[in-house]
Amino acid sequence: MFKKIIIIEDEMFVLMHLKKIVTSLGYKVVDTFFSAEDFLLESNWNFDVAIIDILLSGKLTGLDVAKELRKKHKPFFF
Repeated sequence: MFKKIIIIEDEMFVLMHLKKIVTSLGYKVVDTFFSAEDFLLESNWNFDVAIIDILLSGKLTGLDVAKELRKKHKPFFF
């Protein structure tokens, strides 16, 4: 069962709404990131599943994040 979730979303309103939904369902949002670059530089990889926006601001997209998550065998969805 997934308990620790991260959210990678560049729009603050969407991020906060997703966080509210996830926590209301009993899951814990352990971190949030506004760009793929932030995630790749700052993540401690201590989460069970990631929620990723495909179109992120910056040079990298959610698809780039997904490639890295697959290498680490971390589940995700867009």
